[in-house]
Amino acid sequence: MFPFLFSAFRTADPIFFTLRVERYARFLALDLELLSLDAFSFRSPYMGAGEYIAFAFMWTAAPPKRAEAWRTRTVRSPRKKRLRVKTRGGCGFRISPEYSGSLRFCTCGILPWMKRLFTLIPSYAPWALLVLIIFTPLWKGGKTLEATWLLAAVAELLVLWTYSKGIDRGEKGEQVPLPVFVLGIAFVLWTILSYATSTTQNYGFDEVLREGSLMLIFFWMIRFRSRIDPQTENRRMTFTDQFTLALLVSACIACVVGVAVYILEPVERFVGTFFDPRFHTDFWPNAWAQFLLLVWPIALSFALRAEAERNRHKPWGFLGFLIGCMLLSFSRGAMIAFSGQLLLLVILASLPHARHASVELRRVGDALLKHIAALSLTLGIALLTFVAANLIRGQIYPVTSVVEKVTFAADEGNTSVNERSAFWSQSFALSLEKPFLGWGPYSFRFIQPRLQEHVLATSDHPHNVFLKLAMERGWIAALLFAALLFTAIVPSLKSYTVSSMSFHSRIEPYALIGIAGVLAHNLIDYNLQFVGIALPFWLMLGLIVKGRGLPLEERTAKSVRTVEIALVSALLLLAVFEGRFLALSSMGRHAEAAGRGEEALLWYDRASMERFSRDMHLSRANLLIIFERFPKAQSALDAYFSMNAEDARAWKLQGDLAMHLNDPGRALSSYERAYEYGKWNRIGALADYMRILEGEPNGLETIQGMRAEIDTLVDEYAKAIVQNTHFIALSPNVEEFLALMTKLEVLFPDDAPRYEVLGARVDRHAKEEREKVKARAPGYLW
Repeated sequence: MFPFLFSAFRTADPIFFTLRVERYARFLALDLELLSLDAFSFRSPYMGAGEYIAFAFMWTAAPPKRAEAWRTRTVRSPRKKRLRVKTRGGCGFRISPEYSGSLRFCTCGILPWMKRLFTLIPSYAPWALLVLIIFTPLWKGGKTLEATWLLAAVAELLVLWTYSKGIDRGEKGEQVPLPVFVLGIAFVLWTILSYATSTTQNYGFDEVLREGSLMLIFFWMIRFRSRIDPQTENRRMTFTDQFTLALLVSACIACVVGVAVYILEPVERFVGTFFDPRFHTDFWPNAWAQFLLLVWPIALSFALRAEAERNRHKPWGFLGFLIGCMLLSFSRGAMIAFSGQLLLLVILASLPHARHASVELRRVGDALLKHIAALSLTLGIALLTFVAANLIRGQIYPVTSVVEKVTFAADEGNTSVNERSAFWSQSFALSLEKPFLGWGPYSFRFIQPRLQEHVLATSDHPHNVFLKLAMERGWIAALLFAALLFTAIVPSLKSYTVSSMSFHSRIEPYALIGIAGVLAHNLIDYNLQFVGIALPFWLMLGLIVKGRGLPLEERTAKSVRTVEIALVSALLLLAVFEGRFLALSSMGRHAEAAGRGEEALLWYDRASMERFSRDMHLSRANLLIIFERFPKAQSALDAYFSMNAEDARAWKLQGDLAMHLNDPGRALSSYERAYEYGKWNRIGALADYMRILEGEPNGLETIQGMRAEIDTLVDEYAKAIVQNTHFIALSPNVEEFLALMTKLEVLFPDDAPRYEVLGARVDRHAKEEREKVKARAPGYLW
């Protein structure tokens, strides 16, 4: 796959690139008996893993040349099978057509070098995973697309590592329990099927890529969690130990960076490294709190083991620092989940002693008394971190009141609670409309506005992991996910009731506590789209999976290998195909942001074959309308509608284009659709619709019939702007609202004073909010 990546990017011609894809697919379809790959397990008697990849490289990177003079000779394979091979000169060979196609590979000195290179890369796959564990939480929480593409590359490396080094050299790990494997693969395949039938196909491919890659990494963790690294064999450091250290190092760095951001930037809540400084709305304190819900039990396990080993450096202070940084997020949901985690910790610590006499219970009490000093130190440092950070910040910026936050008297009031309740009911209703395959991954953002009832009460997800899966991918996907969690967690939970091992000597119970906290938080706020959270979540889930059982039968093992190789190859093939266009469209967005419209159009044209196009075609259409290239603009909009006809922004652009083309009928229907889908997110949609209706024969009567709906919408927007709900007072909605009030004063002169008062009130409050932002002390970091 990596050689194919090189082949894909060495040319900028989409047609030639497509031919490369077809050639690579034809290579994968070659006769397996000929290559003797044992279902792609890289155990070929002809070649090892590196030779196989070099073979693929030469086939995909170098187009085969036709030969004038070939001579035929017969050779015997290691399985004593006769093969008719056509050769020429010694520079290569060609297998006869009866063996599923023709091959050409070079033996003029480059093959040994390629073999060495591609056998070296997979050997460092575990280290690549550790680097990714550290990197993703630090880079915007891993929410960016580059984190998802890196995740797919690491999954490919791990699969190569598994079937080249791990099996070929006899370093077998544990087997993945067959029920866990079947449920995991079924969940990924159902996600792929849902995306294939999605109503919003310009979005969602990143979710498919992320789910498939995480599932393969989850399987890898089950197999090799107890494997000892040869480089640290004297210290008996397993990959689980390395994972623990990497996760704690990443959390420590994120906390230090987060303290600097919280003190020196006008961010109301602690976000760690879960932010994008380019946009004032892209700060994710709830996601940060969820990350720490996952990490702090691992830090507790690390501290207890250090205490048991009488280590001089006891990390109780670090644990307190983590908890203090979680408190600074002011996340009510995280605090509820944290309380549940503490209760689960007490229960799990008591389970091994529940069947014994009171003597054992006294031992538990003695152990608790022994750690009272350490627990007091942890709590003290957590409170000190919370108070000190707020005192220092208070010298520069205002600090959120804990009392107001707890009593829902803060700026958002009860908005977050009411909106979550609405999202849950709306997603459930939408899931019943398409219960089988859902609307498609990442479709909630586009489908939910048709059921929206309040201004800007929309989201990218329903704030519940199971409802998100049910609405976007169908109820079967939600049930598969729930069954997978049940199969992975329940056997491990039962094992703690009969375990005789010391509680603090095992990391699995603490991993279970972290997983439980994340799942509880995802019932009210979905954040598994962050690779920085999802990757350690699935790795920790792999830590606790039980049920090793007997080794799988040879036939079953071959099927498992075939499925994993096929899945990772398909995912990375698609990632490479889309990755090139993703880079091209990104160049276009940068050029558009810099005001270089013509250059942006050139980049967008080169990326026109992109399937994971997101808003690229909308940007193309907007630029082409500005440059008055209306036929091309219509083609760009048609390309967008072919993938997503649920976006209010696209219908608004279609209405604008129809007005330029003097097509009022199409403009009316387009603006009507834009109003239907986007009236609660952009008040200008109502103004556009009314502007076209005024020119219709019975348009004024239609507007008069909409009077009650118009007044309700106007009142809701006025209330939202006065309260600055979701920062609406800083958005263009204010100017659009004032322009609409002027139009309504003319259309309804009897109520003109009311509309004038509403406009003045909104204008005054918007100016006040904007003055507050201008008067606020500037950030000191960016």
